[in-house]
Amino acid sequence: MYFSKNSAYAGKRASVLAAVLIVACALVVSGCISNRPMDDVITVTGTVTVRGNEPFTAVILETDDRNLYVLNMTRALRTALETPARMRVTGRLYLGDWNGRAFAHLDVQDMSDGGC
Repeated sequence: MYFSKNSAYAGKRASVLAAVLIVACALVVSGCISNRPMDDVITVTGTVTVRGNEPFTAVILETDDRNLYVLNMTRALRTALETPARMRVTGRLYLGDWNGRAFAHLDVQDMSDGGC
C-alpha cells in the first residue's frame, strides 16, 4: 500500500498534538489542586472596616496586598471594635457567601492591635 510523505507527517503531528494537550491538561488540573485545606487557621494583618448597608453590614479585614476577609466574630468582639482599625486577626479560613458572591471568611479566634 502506498502512503504519501504528507499523510505520515500529518499522523505524527496529530500524535504530538495529542500528547501536548494531555500534558497541558494535566498541568492545569494539578495547578488547581491546592496543598492547603480551606479550614486552616491563619493570621493576617490589615485594616478592619464595616462595609455594606444596614441590615446587611459585614466586618471586613483588608490586607496591604488587597486581600479581603469577612470576619465572623462574637457579638461582644464586634461591639467592642472601633473601626477603622489596624488589627492582627487569627482565625479559621473558610469560603462563604457575602452579597451573593463567594468570599473568604475568617472565624475569629484572636484579635489584637496590628500596629502602624
